[in-house]
Amino acid sequence: MSTGVFVLVAVMLDDMALKKEIEFNPSNGQFTGFVDIGLGPAISDPAPARDVLVIMAVGVNSHFKVPIGYFFIAGLSGSQRASLVSVALEKIHETGARAISLTCDGPSTHFAMLQSLGASLCPGNIVSYFSHPSDDSIRVHAFLDVVHMLKLVRNSLGSEQEILSPSGGNKLFG
Repeated sequence: MSTGVFVLVAVMLDDMALKKEIEFNPSNGQFTGFVDIGLGPAISDPAPARDVLVIMAVGVNSHFKVPIGYFFIAGLSGSQRASLVSVALEKIHETGARAISLTCDGPSTHFAMLQSLGASLCPGNIVSYFSHPSDDSIRVHAFLDVVHMLKLVRNSLGSEQEILSPSGGNKLFG
């Protein structure tokens, strides 16, 4: 391992909804709008993509923000997401940069992804980091996106009117 100065990178992961629409491109004779994670046609009867999963690198000790991968999906399991994140971390490592964190929002597939990577943000079993897939001596710290998590609390409070403590009935919000 080199002792030089590294470009430190925070990796961000987010899904964005797409309009489900299949289009024909007459110039190349192909249809677009199907699920595509960069491996070519993976299934014989492709599904229309519902979302795009974007993986972005953001400089921590330098000033840049660059998307490093996007995948047209119709749902991915936590282990499939973990595989894509592992490849992204390996590719970043190959450039000489060091990824030190992964930030995502809070759907259950992201918790399953973190579990597959070796982290856990579940209460009672918090392990807030996982080993880098290219170098076991590097820890990648897992964070939940605070803004997305606050929106989840706000939306829950709006629909439920109050949020109670799981241990008793003490009001947490409302």
